[in-house]
Amino acid sequence: MLHAFDFKYRLEVIECVSGHHDDSRWPADLLKCCAFRLQEIPPSTVLVFCHKCVDVFAVKHKCPSEIVSRAQLRAPTRLLAAKESQSGEAQFYFSDESLSVLKNVVRRSQIEGVLCLGTPRLFEELRQETGDRRLFLLDYDKRFAQFFPAHQFGQYSMLVDHFYDERSSEELHGFFECSSVLLVCDPPFGVFLNPLMRTCSVSTGISFDVKNLEVLGNVLEDYKDYWMSDYRITYESHRLFSNASKTIVRCFTNLKADVFDLSNVKGYKFCEFCEKYVSSTNKHCFMCSSCTSKVYTYKHCDRCMRCVKVSYYHCKKCTRCHLKGRFDHD
Repeated sequence: MLHAFDFKYRLEVIECVSGHHDDSRWPADLLKCCAFRLQEIPPSTVLVFCHKCVDVFAVKHKCPSEIVSRAQLRAPTRLLAAKESQSGEAQFYFSDESLSVLKNVVRRSQIEGVLCLGTPRLFEELRQETGDRRLFLLDYDKRFAQFFPAHQFGQYSMLVDHFYDERSSEELHGFFECSSVLLVCDPPFGVFLNPLMRTCSVSTGISFDVKNLEVLGNVLEDYKDYWMSDYRITYESHRLFSNASKTIVRCFTNLKADVFDLSNVKGYKFCEFCEKYVSSTNKHCFMCSSCTSKVYTYKHCDRCMRCVKVSYYHCKKCTRCHLKGRFDHD
């Protein structure tokens, strides 16, 4: 939990109330956001948060509540219980290590605006940093509307490109006035790729994406400007993907490779030939002019003119490499 951001947070809230955003444009329900109402509560007041009402109170509340600090209210993903629904709404947040890497990518990209699509923890971390960077969060979880002002948050479904409040769409259009926009997207596990990419294509200035390794082949075939970083994204409290050796999630991006500085992350090395950081187990193939390994060690097949898994062999009938015994003619 970070604590050194009280002054920055106060500046943001004051700007929401009396700066660039006129309160009269928004109905009363949107002004119930904690960020607005905290300005009316003396700093010395003990605050209680009700998980049932998803609200903060300055006095004793009728529901069972817990005492919280103002700092906790600025990091709702660490305060709210993550959804555990198996119907596609389950929430998993980036681990602290992955957060650090992604924040560094954002800084090194030197882009004016950052659009966080389904990445609320990264959004709340970036809000705590000083600077002129503009931020906007799109997420399906409507609970975040209680913590983030309307000019920075909209409830949104990334798969069907649907805003649950048309005012959020208007605010997003204003956000896209930035000279450059970096999109950080973390889609639900098992999501179909095409609807998601169509949604991303609706917006302009897209520069960053996070995808599952499972769809990598189709992605690279359809989107030639994108490449996959070797960095392994990990998640907090995920049964498998909290472990870097087991996660299949990678960063898929059209940013330049030099924004990924993994010099202080264990398990990576800098390839002087590729001029980027790769997994420490990855080997450079001079025939392919690339570090080709994804998860396992690869070997180069002269006939296929590409690198394949070590367990593959070149099949004359198929005229390609595959695992021995996969087909009847093996």
